[in-house]
Amino acid sequence: MREQMGAMTPPDQLEQQREVLEEVIDVIRRGEPISDALKQRAAGSTGAGALVNFPPEALAYMRDVDATDPVAEIAGYAGPVLIVQGGADASVPTHHAERLRDARLAAGRPTQYAFFPELHHMYKVVPAGTPAIGAFGYPGPTDPGVDLAIAEWMDREAGSEEGHPL
Repeated sequence: MREQMGAMTPPDQLEQQREVLEEVIDVIRRGEPISDALKQRAAGSTGAGALVNFPPEALAYMRDVDATDPVAEIAGYAGPVLIVQGGADASVPTHHAERLRDARLAAGRPTQYAFFPELHHMYKVVPAGTPAIGAFGYPGPTDPGVDLAIAEWMDREAGSEEGHPL
């Protein structure tokens, strides 16, 4: 969420929203309730505005995610992994997927990396000039190339020669 803010927040609001996000993250990490005052300050903020409205089970999930090193976890997983990344995704920048891929490869784990340079979040082509916040939840279908890459990977992993199982 810290990285998302740079792409999804107007520059004149960035510092204030970062401060609120850090405060919200600290409260969530401590497992404390989010005060009404903090909820008010976070209203309209890119990341913090969503977090302060999460139900308790979602906040517990966020604490678990925060306490987990995804690079170490994926490197330790012995099974095959397909990592799919959109190169135009401002929400999850490419370097995150590359770190996961590189950790898997360094650990000698079976890994495939499907990179789609033109795709945004949710694997969609978004019209040029669409603000990052609009690209995040852009409507419409997922690019069929992603579906095909996943189906082909599943076929290879299943040893299927009869076509994908979808």
